[in-house]
Amino acid sequence: MNSGQLTKQKALQEKLSWQDQIENLPDNTRLNIGSTNPILAAELNHKRQLGGHYQEALYWPPASKTGYRVNLNRREVDILQALASFQWVPIQSLKGVEDTRKPVSNLRAFGLIIATAYRPGNGDCYRLIGRIDLSPPLWESSHSLQVADLLPDRETALAAEVERARSAFIKRVALARKRAAHLPPQQLQLPKTSS
Repeated sequence: MNSGQLTKQKALQEKLSWQDQIENLPDNTRLNIGSTNPILAAELNHKRQLGGHYQEALYWPPASKTGYRVNLNRREVDILQALASFQWVPIQSLKGVEDTRKPVSNLRAFGLIIATAYRPGNGDCYRLIGRIDLSPPLWESSHSLQVADLLPDRETALAAEVERARSAFIKRVALARKRAAHLPPQQLQLPKTSS
């Protein structure tokens, strides 16, 4: 299973149990279908279990009868309160004095399905897929799995992270070559190295 952001078409190829929800998304949608970064999710989960100033929430992935516990910081809770309407929320409306990208990236790492799409009149928007309970009853929370219980094993997570790094490196090299191609060789003066 792919752990990064997918286009709607690629997500449909995964043959998920919630395929009907993906089909109803706009064609320009990008979404994750699981944890985008299991190593980060495991690290954050461990750190947040040790710290006491995080809010526990329950997330039910689409077409799932069981939810799992995730510990959230204040900014992540604020963003999820806006996304809990199950409507497309303009990213611009979520921006304030605090960052939006990093908290959304953390939520995706925890496996919360957040779709992104351009919506005419609103610009880029986020939409939560699945259900979130930001104030779960104690009895329900205590019987739920932790986010760490759903993450892949260490080797699988490491392989996914290495593949992501390799892909990012290849993209950066391609971009550097494309940008350098516009310069004549005699104009390109690189700094001298000490080696």
